[in-house]
Amino acid sequence: MQDERDGNPDNPALSELRRKLNYGLARSRIDSRYLPARSELGRTTVWGALKDGAPVPSAKTVAKLAGALGLPVTELLALQRDAAGGGGGKQPVPGRPIREWEPHTLEVHPAGAGSGIAAGSCAPLTGALPTYVERGHDLVLADAVRDVMAGRSRMVVLVGHSSTGKTRACWEAVEPLAGRGWRLWHPFDPTRAEAALEGLHRVAPRTVAWLNEAQHYLGGREAGERVAAAPELLNRYERATPAAKAVLEAAMDARRLGAGLHLPQAFLTDAAPDYLTDTDYDQLPTDWAEQAYAELVRPVHGKQAPLHSTTPRPRRRPPTPSSPVGTPPPAVTGPMFRLADYLEQHGRSTRRSLCPPASFWHAALTHPTKPDDLNNLAEAAESRYRMQWAHHLRHRAADHGCIEALLPLAVMREKAGDQKGAESLAQQAAAHGQTDALLSLARMRGEARDLREAENLYREAADHGDYEAMSSLAEMYEWVEDWETADNFHQEAAAHGDREALSNLTIMREEAGDHHGAEDLARQLADQGKTDALTSLAQKRMWAGDRESAENLYRDATAHGDTGALEHLAIMREEAGDRDGAETFAQQAADRNSGYALFQLAQMREKAGDRGSAENLYKKAADQGDTKTLSSLAVMREEAGDRDGAENLARQAADRDNCYALFRLAEMREKAGDRDGAENLARQAADRGGSRWSLDELTQGIATAWWPNGLDPDGTPTPPWP
Repeated sequence: MQDERDGNPDNPALSELRRKLNYGLARSRIDSRYLPARSELGRTTVWGALKDGAPVPSAKTVAKLAGALGLPVTELLALQRDAAGGGGGKQPVPGRPIREWEPHTLEVHPAGAGSGIAAGSCAPLTGALPTYVERGHDLVLADAVRDVMAGRSRMVVLVGHSSTGKTRACWEAVEPLAGRGWRLWHPFDPTRAEAALEGLHRVAPRTVAWLNEAQHYLGGREAGERVAAAPELLNRYERATPAAKAVLEAAMDARRLGAGLHLPQAFLTDAAPDYLTDTDYDQLPTDWAEQAYAELVRPVHGKQAPLHSTTPRPRRRPPTPSSPVGTPPPAVTGPMFRLADYLEQHGRSTRRSLCPPASFWHAALTHPTKPDDLNNLAEAAESRYRMQWAHHLRHRAADHGCIEALLPLAVMREKAGDQKGAESLAQQAAAHGQTDALLSLARMRGEARDLREAENLYREAADHGDYEAMSSLAEMYEWVEDWETADNFHQEAAAHGDREALSNLTIMREEAGDHHGAEDLARQLADQGKTDALTSLAQKRMWAGDRESAENLYRDATAHGDTGALEHLAIMREEAGDRDGAETFAQQAADRNSGYALFQLAQMREKAGDRGSAENLYKKAADQGDTKTLSSLAVMREEAGDRDGAENLARQAADRDNCYALFRLAEMREKAGDRDGAENLARQAADRGGSRWSLDELTQGIATAWWPNGLDPDGTPTPPWP
């Protein structure tokens, strides 16, 4: 089980962004009802930016909220960029929310049944589970769950004979995590081991990895052979001929940017040339490709090869009621290759700062590739500011049936002011069961004050299984101050099992003056493992100036395992002048694997002019693995005139997928008149995957002025394109 600070289950950067926005709102003492007008944003947009569980707000939204609340725009935009997936090509996060799983699909036997369904099936078996009787091992599992709630990762293996209740015990143990937004990932298809290997590097924080029948994941001699072959595989890569190395690097880039396991030879061959130097390219023999593949498929110890020929198994699925969007892509013909797992991982680590050359993007666009792969590569191109390639790749993905490409295209249309075109694309995606598109379309209709149509769309999303849609519907009516209707929909959402709706009811009770009722409901939810209501109530009390009550509520949340509450307590103690108390709470949070509070205290002391204490706290936070600390130290070095030291720290942070320092140094150097230095740093951030929107907002439009049409793969500004 993997955890990170309390917040969004997939996205710790988003959790931190929301925490900063909400805390800024509390400190500003602005009535939340007036924040939309003050920020010049729609009510639904503001609510979505502040509410846990909502999508990542746009950079424009974050910038306006930061301005309205007096928060540091650059820091929040860097968080928005990280939250939006700027560390690399966005790929789907494995698993789905625990509350969406049926225990039978996880191989938990129903009452009176053996193994009544095919494992991994999405069709639930009817048949109630028998009443559960706790045994000794349940205490061990409960301890593990408490640990992960407190921010520590744990792995637990239950060993026993068949049908002794191992799987049921695990299900009972993890069920309380559903209320805290956890996901569960059950790697199964095409084989358990292959699915685990394919998805492991994408597992998000706050995810339960469900490895039922562990022998299927750990058994076999192949795993040992792969480990034994690793040094020789690396040696073969480093000593490869230029052409063979170019093919390998194209394969590495394809995998790290989101392409599937099976890579067409024709794609790799056409992608390789621009990886070569001019001298190596001029010296290529006519049969260079044949020689390169012959070199790469030659095995090393353990029967492993840098590349090996593969034939993907056809996926056999029953027909679906709706036909795919667009036309199916041309069938892939010719040989297919798979990159050795060790070299794939090596490429993810060593090539993370590099943007692939033009031949790579051209090959992706011109060769038959799976629509989902095209969409992943489009995301990777856009996050690297390669806007022309992103545009064409995403359109090709949509044309060949990738439903997931439609919603980003709709968002692009909406940002460009084409509301009609945006709604048309969202409707296409919604027609194929994409509930995110239904929610996006409902939001558009709500902002246009077409409440009846928005309500219909939210209900349709709920009918498709997205029960949080009812909470979104309730919130829409809150923004138009129809409190009675909002309350009804919150109740309906709660009846569908959405505990977030109960949290919202807590706040509504508080705003209605029923303070005792609000606290009672918040504590009931905390007893069920959901502390969001307590912390939200604490924030409300802070806004009202009742700091004593707020601190008591945060302490209650802390007692229920909420690390974020410790962070708030540390900041409150610091603001009250109790430095020792602040550091005590911050260290308690650090003991739960969260350096955020130490980082916050360091920032506060730096602003107060106590740089010595700030640097000491930054170092403590860095010891907890907090990459923001490296970013802040980089800025301190820059301000002290140590430009080389600043860049070194910024790159260390970027190597851990936090490009904030590169963005920040670029901004500082632009203001100091060093245009070349600023542009160089901004380009480094873009190459690593700093999103276009974050980069542009962070530098207050400077990036748009530098690169109005995006960047070419080689980092030069793209000429105008239609």
